[in-house]
Amino acid sequence: MRHAPASPDDRGTPGVPAPAAPPGPVPPLTSGDVMSALRDVVDPEWPVSIVDMGLVHAVAVDGGVVSVTLTLTSTGCPCVEMIREDIRDRLRRLPGVGDVRIALTWDPPWTSDRLSEVARERFRRWGVAV
Repeated sequence: MRHAPASPDDRGTPGVPAPAAPPGPVPPLTSGDVMSALRDVVDPEWPVSIVDMGLVHAVAVDGGVVSVTLTLTSTGCPCVEMIREDIRDRLRRLPGVGDVRIALTWDPPWTSDRLSEVARERFRRWGVAV
């Protein structure tokens, strides 16, 4: 049996890339993936990631559920909802994330000892003693 020659659509269009192959299985999400993504979330009062600020106490991944234990620099922080929403928005972009749970803790309380060296250097450049 003879087949008809390929139509121009079957051969592709010169200069136009072929469609990408379907993605393979998504590797399991790790706490390291979550921490890397949280580096994109900045403290609204200081342009420093919440990771470098030392606000993230812990992360856990259970299937598609990501849990973040977070502290803030003060119990009266006016930015708490903004930070929570930024965390949710960023983590929901990770493949496989179905739900993000955020718990606040005040034990141990935040101190400047939790700042990373990256954060300390930024504060020094801004003239802020830490």
